This record gives sequence, C-alpha cells and structure tokens, in this order.
Amino acid sequence: MKLQERISLATGACVALAAAAGAAISFGPASSIPAGANPSGIATGDFNNDGLTDYAVTVDGPDRVVVFNGDGAGGFTAGQTVLLGANAGAGDMAAADFDGNGQMDLAICLQNQASVRIVAQTGGVLALGATVPVGANPRGISARDHNGDGRVDFVVANRDANSASVGTNGVAGWTVSTFAVGAEPRAATFVNVDGDTDFDVATSNHDDETVTIATNNLGTFAAAATLSAGIINRPEGITSADFNGDGVADIAAATGNTVVVFLRSGTGFAGGVNFPAGGVNAGHIIAADFDADGSMDIATANEDSNNLSVLPGSGNGTFGAAVVVASGANPQQIAAGDLNGDGCLDLASANRDSGDVSIAMNTGCDEPPPPPPACQADIDGDGDVDSTDLNILLSTFGCQA
Repeated sequence: MKLQERISLATGACVALAAAAGAAISFGPASSIPAGANPSGIATGDFNNDGLTDYAVTVDGPDRVVVFNGDGAGGFTAGQTVLLGANAGAGDMAAADFDGNGQMDLAICLQNQASVRIVAQTGGVLALGATVPVGANPRGISARDHNGDGRVDFVVANRDANSASVGTNGVAGWTVSTFAVGAEPRAATFVNVDGDTDFDVATSNHDDETVTIATNNLGTFAAAATLSAGIINRPEGITSADFNGDGVADIAAATGNTVVVFLRSGTGFAGGVNFPAGGVNAGHIIAADFDADGSMDIATANEDSNNLSVLPGSGNGTFGAAVVVASGANPQQIAAGDLNGDGCLDLASANRDSGDVSIAMNTGCDEPPPPPPACQADIDGDGDVDSTDLNILLSTFGCQA
C-alpha cells in the first residue's frame, strides 16, 4: 500500500471516530402530576401568554381541557379550565395558532360529537371557538398550513367512518373535505407526497394493516395510494418527518410492538422497515430531534407496557435501540416541548388509567458530547492528518528510544 493511501485511511478513521462520538439520548425518571379522570389528549405550548411552556390535557367528568402553567424550570401548577360540553368525548388535540394572533390555540377532537372544537387564546385566556363538523369518532389530529395561505389547518382520522377529514381554515371560517381511507383509521398526518406546493395526507388504518396516501388537489383530497404495514402490523399513530436527510418527508407509523418507517422515493414510498418500539402496543407517535444532533428521532406511547420510548435517528432512515422511560398507566397522546427551559425537548404523556400526566425531562441534549478518541496518526495534535504529520514521521523514522 502506498504511503499516501495509508494517510488517507488514517484520516478517514479519525473522522469516523469523531463522528461516532455524539451525545446519547437520555431522560430522567418521569414525574407524575394528577390530571383528573381519564386524561387522553395532551399538547404543549404557551397557553397563558407568559413566555413559558405549559401543557394542556383533556379529561372527563365533566369533559374539559385543563392547562397546567409552567414556571420555566420544570414545575407546573393548575391553571385555566375550559368546559367542552356534556358527553363531548374530548380526546386528542393539537396546539397551533389557528386564529393568527400570535398566541397558541388548541384544536380538540370531540369523539362523541363527530367534531373538532377550537379553543382560542386571546391575551392569555382560552375560550371556546368554532365547532367544525367532521366524521364519526375523530382521532389522531395533526395541524399544518396545507395550502400555503398562512392559516393553520387540521386533519383527523374518523375511526368509526373509515374516513379522514381536513379542516381548512379560511377567511370566512372553516370548510371540511372528508374522504374515504382504509378500515378503522386511528390517526392522520400532513405530508408532501407529490412534491408540489401543498400538503397531502397519510392515515394509519388499523384493521386492514395499511397506510392510505391521499393527495391534495386545490383543497380536495382523495385516496391515491396504499402502503402495506406488513402482516399483523396494525397501525395506530402516524407521523411524518425527513428521517434520512434527503430534504423530503417520510412516514412512520406505530404498529403494535414496532415502528414501521416508509422512506419516500420520488413520488412514492419504499417498502416499510420495522424497528422495535421498545414497548407493548405502541399507540401515539411523534417525531422530534431529542438529542439536538440534526437528525429526527421518534417517540411512542406504549399503552400496554406503561412506558414511553424514544428511538434515536441515525440521519439515514434507520433507528437505534429505544430509550425507555416508565410512565403512568395506559399512556395515550404524547407531546414534546422544552418544559424546563434548558433548550432540550422533554416528553409529556396523558395516562388514561392512572389519571395523571407523566413528565420526563431530557438529560441528554444539553450535555457536551464526549471528546473523540485520540487519533494516533495526528502527530501534532491539530485535529487533522496532513503533510506536517508526515514530515514529523519521516524526520523520526528509524529512531530508537
């Protein structure tokens, strides 16, 4: 082997060692905060307009949404309660600025009333807003500006109607497009499938083990493709993000004890690849960068093992072993947010059977990565292998101690 080739190999080895030395995902033990009867939906945001991150949770008896105000250091106190009406069946929710006033609002699935209720914030006070009719038993809500008009819209999966509904937020109010998807859909997300300027929809269809892709044509949605989640994989939650760093969004669905990832290829998707979820009966799923390494990770709520999992993303579409945090009983929706002001995304879950919220603080992303292992070929210690190192080597070649 030529000397230059040896130097190149040594340089590559040093770079690989340095790249491998990154911060690991880690969370402290989850704390428990009583929430009320049967908490189901949860969302994070500044809901009292004080500049600090709070969380809101939906509970029963009576149906309502309760805000817990954050103190910026990881502590929370009960704040405003908004009643949602008798037998509303308040469930999943999404936080976004739906009315464009610069303050965080909520869109809440009312499962028993086939509707989504907007709870709008003005000056730190939440109040009931528009009721938007959708399909039967809406779940798995996602919010995004799907048509580029500057207003945030929503999409839900209508579990009992085998359909999905997109609520479009317009100047004159809300309009709804409802379209057929697969059998018993559990969640929906916006994702740009065809590479145009608007966002399409993907739904997780539990009973036929598929994901439906519905394209957006000027605000009209229709199913255009079906992805197989695999035999005995029954999709629950669904999310989208760029998991392999190619600049386009991919799809991930929670399917029992696994997470199945579909990487986008052109205007379609490659076959799903399964990764262990780290728990039993993974339900709700979100994507976020928990270790602040620039690659998207995945978090799931594992309903039957009473824990939360975070799967570290490699940046190339694959995921490492799940980091698991114990939660309350039967965690439903989960949310990410910086709950203690350290710049890291923490986790919160609504635990239906234990009547509480679990808060798990991220202890990994704010820790400096360990120094890379020393590279023997970097003789002068300047961080690279170059001609200076070669000259030092040659000048001492043959010397004996």
